[in-house]
Amino acid sequence: TLYVYQSFTTTHLYPIGQGTRCFVAFDHENRRLVLLKDFWRNWKYDSKYKTYKALECKGVSHVPHALAGEDIAGRFQQTEVLGIKLVHFRLVLDVVGEPLTKCISTHQFAQIISDALQAHYKAYCKAGVLHRDISSGNIIFFKSCGYLIDWECSIKGTGIPPAARTTERTGTWQFMSIKLLEDPDSPHQVRDDLESFFYVMLFMANRYA
Repeated sequence: TLYVYQSFTTTHLYPIGQGTRCFVAFDHENRRLVLLKDFWRNWKYDSKYKTYKALECKGVSHVPHALAGEDIAGRFQQTEVLGIKLVHFRLVLDVVGEPLTKCISTHQFAQIISDALQAHYKAYCKAGVLHRDISSGNIIFFKSCGYLIDWECSIKGTGIPPAARTTERTGTWQFMSIKLLEDPDSPHQVRDDLESFFYVMLFMANRYA
């Protein structure tokens, strides 16, 4: 049981996306603040909860721990948009982080990016999970420790790169690799995520530093 007031995000107000709302929630039983994320997930991907638990099981650091996560039951909790089935989902994480824009120095910023890179590296090498949506919004920090979040678009497997999923392209456009933008049929690989990390650093440095 969690107590919430109102979401601190506003993306659910726009007509596109997953209707994501994030809340700072109070866990009364354990007397702590947690993050409650409410959104509509694409049913064909593994749920974020399963991905977070798999990463935790493999000892991947700099990734929040998932405390709970499940599809919401009920006939009105599923829908289909342009052939994509969406399911209402809620996820609870143990970290309520700050965005990169709240960094107080370039040193802190560089350390947070380094932590996120470690999370990406360990997730791929230890758990065989590729993130595929590296962006400025998916890297946060808590007590100066960086975290890589939002594993909704991740895939498993470190072998031969899978083919692109029809015309569907995952990732945040501003930070996607040039290869993926120019070739819609190109599979998403590790090097594409690393290029996205570079664009995150370039974007944040130019805009805020």
